[in-house]
Amino acid sequence: MERCIAAIATALSSAGLGVIRLSGKNSIEIAANFFKSKKDIKSLKGYEAAYGKIYEDDFVLDDGVILVFRAPNSYTGEDVVEISCHGGLLILERVLKLCYKNGAIPAKRGEFTKRAYLNSKLTLTQAEAVMDIVSADSVGYLKAAGEVKNGSLYKRASEVKEKLVEKAGHIAVYLDYPQDEIEEVEINKLKGEIKEQKEALEEILRSNRFESILKNGVKVSIVGNANVGKSTIMNLICGEEKSIVTNIEGTTRDVLKHTVEINGINFIFCDTAGIRETEDEVEKIGVERAIKALKEADLILFVADERTKEEDLKILKENEESKKILVYNKVDVKYKKVEFKGYRFNCVLETTKEDLETIERLKEEIYKEQQLEGLNNRADLLILNERQKKGIERAILKLEEVLKFLEDGGYLDAISEILDSAIESLLELTGEKVSDLVVEEIFSKFCVGK
Repeated sequence: MERCIAAIATALSSAGLGVIRLSGKNSIEIAANFFKSKKDIKSLKGYEAAYGKIYEDDFVLDDGVILVFRAPNSYTGEDVVEISCHGGLLILERVLKLCYKNGAIPAKRGEFTKRAYLNSKLTLTQAEAVMDIVSADSVGYLKAAGEVKNGSLYKRASEVKEKLVEKAGHIAVYLDYPQDEIEEVEINKLKGEIKEQKEALEEILRSNRFESILKNGVKVSIVGNANVGKSTIMNLICGEEKSIVTNIEGTTRDVLKHTVEINGINFIFCDTAGIRETEDEVEKIGVERAIKALKEADLILFVADERTKEEDLKILKENEESKKILVYNKVDVKYKKVEFKGYRFNCVLETTKEDLETIERLKEEIYKEQQLEGLNNRADLLILNERQKKGIERAILKLEEVLKFLEDGGYLDAISEILDSAIESLLELTGEKVSDLVVEEIFSKFCVGK
C-alpha cells in the first residue's frame, strides 16, 4: 500500500459541508490522531461512520463525521478515510494541515482516481469518464459519460480486441506449426470476420456523433431588424428578464447569451442587436457581432413583424445551410404578414407578447429541428475524448490495411503483423498496455481531491 495522501475533496468555496479525503498506508491511524470519538476509530469496519470532534492540539477545531473504507473495498482499493466537517475554507485547510502533520502527504491532481486505476478498481476509460461526469452541465452529457463510467466503452472495445486476438492467434499457430494439423486459414472467412470487427469499431465512433451537442450545447441566434421583439422572445424562452426590453430601437448593443436546458440538452440562446444600417458607432459594433453570431449559429430564429421587409432577410443568404425558424411576432396586432419567397425555413411560428403556450411550442420546434428526439433515452451514446477516438481510428486504419492485403493476396505473416498493431491500439485504448507518460498526462488533467 502506498503512502497516505490527503486532499480537500469538495469545492474550494464556503459551503455547509466540506470533505477531506485520505487514502493509503496508515490513513485510518493518521485520522485517529486528531479525530476523537466515543468509538475507537481504528476499530471501525469498512463502510462504518462515527461522530466526533476534530482536535488541533488541545483546541476543538470542529465536530464532524468520519467514514472509513477498508481495502480493497474502497474507491482507490486502499484504506480510505473521509472526514465531513463544516465547509468553511479555513476549517478545511486546518483539518488538511492536521493530516499532513500526522504523516499524510499532499495528493497530486487526480491521484485518488489514478490509484483506483492502478489497483484495478477502474479501467482507464472508466477513470477518464470520471472527469466528464464531474464537468457535465446537462442531463444528456451526464448520461453519456455515465455509460463510459459504467464500462460500456471498455466492454465494446474489449469484445473487438478479443476477437482480433483469436484471429491473430490462429494465424500465428498456423504459420509457426505448418507440420501440425492446424485448421487452415480461410481467406474469405477471415475477410468477413475482420470487416465485422472494423464495422463494430466504426459503430463506436458513430455512438460519439452527438458528443459536441452533448458537451457544448446548441447555439441558437435570435436575429431580425431593430425593435422586432427579439429580446422579449429571449426573456420568454429563458423564463426571466435577461435582455432589456424598451420601445426604443437599438436597445440591444451586444450579444447577450443564456443557456436553457430543453429535454436534457443545453441550448445557448443569443439575443443580438437589430441588423440595420446605423451611424451610431456602438450600435454598429453590435450589428457586426450579431452577424458573427449568425454565422456561428447551429439554428437561427429570424423574428419578423409588420415592418419586416423581404430585403431584411438578405443577411440569411450567407447562411443558407443553417437551419432556420421564422417567428412572426406580435400577430395580435392583426397586421398583414409579408410572404418571404425564395427563403427556406424549417418551421414557421406565430407569437404574441404574452403567449407562453406558443413559446413552449417554439422550444419544442427548436429541439425537433436538431433531430435530437429520443437522444436521452439511448443507451448506446458514448462520450469519447481525443485519446480514445484516435485509438479507435488507428485500429480501424490497421484493419483496413489487413483487408487490402487479403484482397491483394498478401502474405499471412505481414497480415499477422498489421493485425497485431490493431490489437496494440485497442490495448492502449483500454489501458491494458499503455505508457506511464500517457497515464500521467491523463490524470494531470483532474482536479486535486478526485
